[in-house]
Amino acid sequence: MADRKALLVRFSELEAQRNALLRTLAGETHERLAQQPRPGAWSVAQVVLHLAIAEEGIMNYIDKKRSLGGHRPVGVFAPIRLALLNSALALPMKFKAPAVVATVPPCSFAEACQRWQDVRERMQHCFATIPEELIGHGLIKHPSAGKFDLVQGQRFVRWHVRHHGPQIRRTLRLLT
Repeated sequence: MADRKALLVRFSELEAQRNALLRTLAGETHERLAQQPRPGAWSVAQVVLHLAIAEEGIMNYIDKKRSLGGHRPVGVFAPIRLALLNSALALPMKFKAPAVVATVPPCSFAEACQRWQDVRERMQHCFATIPEELIGHGLIKHPSAGKFDLVQGQRFVRWHVRHHGPQIRRTLRLLT
């Protein structure tokens, strides 16, 4: 079973990954980062906003389950489902985003970054204050892969951000 220390260490790793991604984009103009490479394709800002929206969904589900109850520790198959999900994200393939996070409006890069920052602050507060006995409960639900505990959810978030790295690089190449 995971404890708060493991949860906060994983969160620090997520933040390091997010900050590294944003540093790679620091030399780009905000106009370029908000530009769609072709009609219907996401701009870099929209990819960042998609990441924020997905993480907001995670936090909203955590809040909902904590207020309504009915949650319990994840089952023995959760690590297998997580491994399959993260393996799929590691493949150099495009996947259609689940409907709940697929609609991403045009936005500025600054707006997307601020929204991601806000959700990460919310996440950090949650992880720092959640009762330790709930860390292993299924408080995170992926639309396709089911429920995960908080540490497993953080592993998914790491792979999700990593999955969108090539999309960001591809988008920037298309804009040159």
